[in-house]
This record gives sequence, C-alpha cells and structure tokens, in this order.
Amino acid sequence: MGYELGIIGAGKIGEAVAVGAVARGFVAKEKVLLSVRSERHRAELEARTGIRTVTDNLVVARECPNILLAVKPKTVAEVVAQISPALGPDKLLVSTAAGKVSRLTKTATAGDLGSHRTTAVLSGPALTDAGEAVLATDADLVRSDLYLLLSTGKTERVMRPHMGSMLSSLVYSVADASTLKDEISAEISRLLAASNLGVTLLSCAVAVDERTVLVTLQLARPGIPQFDLALNYARL
Repeated sequence: MGYELGIIGAGKIGEAVAVGAVARGFVAKEKVLLSVRSERHRAELEARTGIRTVTDNLVVARECPNILLAVKPKTVAEVVAQISPALGPDKLLVSTAAGKVSRLTKTATAGDLGSHRTTAVLSGPALTDAGEAVLATDADLVRSDLYLLLSTGKTERVMRPHMGSMLSSLVYSVADASTLKDEISAEISRLLAASNLGVTLLSCAVAVDERTVLVTLQLARPGIPQFDLALNYARL
C-alpha cells in the first residue's frame, strides 16, 4: 500500500492534523500512517481513528513521501537522526516544533539528511471543536510572528532582552501624531532588523485620538505579497 502522509508523534497536534486531513478529504484514511512511542497508545489511537499506527518512526519515514514531525522541540534532533537513513530528495519533511525547522539539517548529527526538502507549516495549530487542525498561510504565520515580536516588551524575553519592544511606552509618552509616527517607524525597523523574519517595513500610518492609537503597517517579505498589519493601542 502506498502511503501519502506520515505523522511522527501522533499526540494532540499530530492526531488533530491526521483527523482533519482525512475529514476534509485531503487524504484518504488508508493513505495515512502514524507513529507513537508505546504499544498501548498505538492500539488505542488506531482503534479510535481507524488510521494505521506503528511504534517505529523509521517505518513512517521509509513508507511516506510527506512526513510531519509532531514531536516536542527537545526531541527533534533525536528523531531526525533516527529517521535520517530514510530521507532523501523525494521526501518532504515538515515540523511543528517552533524554531527547529531551520536547524533540522544541523541537528541530525547521527546521519546525513541529504538534499531532502524541508519546510514548516505549523507551530501549534489552532484546534476546532471537531478536533481538526486549521492550517495557516505563510502570511498568517508571519503576522503571528510579528505580533509576538512587536507586543513583547523590554525584559520580557529573558534570553533575548535586546528583542524587547518599546512601542507601548512610545504610545503613552509621545503625544504628537507626526513625532509618534517617526518614533514608531524607527522602533519597528530596529526590531525587524534584529529579527530573522526577513520582513521589510514599507510604510507606517498612525491615527491618534483621545483614547486610542491605531498603527497601520505595510510590510513585505520575499515570497509573500505585500501585506498589512494593524496594531491598536488604548490610551487610558
């Protein structure tokens, strides 16, 4: 039987992706192969979903052309090294582990990944009531990263204090709209330059009234059409 999708680490995220993909008709149930750690979990998951489940990650890597790593970030290196003998240019390797995808080829110290394709689509999917995974577009993912980058204040990121944003303090301390626009543009440009998002600020518009400050940004990134981002601050 030829499988189309393999999911290594069929916990909450992995199971949600599998169930959602089957329910939405993206892939037939018999074309999905899952892997988990324990035999007990394997039997329970297979009985509940009707999707074949194994306890050997390498089986999934060998049988499936499209592989989703839905494991915890701390185990990515171990799993990639384990399955690396089965990876090659005909494999699509996807990870849900935040911050790990760009390092996949560096973490596989026990094997050579070769020239397989690597990409990322998820870092904790939004789950619906039906237990399905809602996949985001590239622009949605970049917006999510930008909101995190721009809303995190100074000292909030202990390991990367230089990434802290001054936007909130600027909104409350600068009254003039023109000056505020210049200050906000400079701060956002600084944050983008210090990040690895590859995003460029094209324009910044600031609207101020007695209670709110609305910041509208136009941004661009290679491979993604120009997109907008709106930030709304309450001046209490």
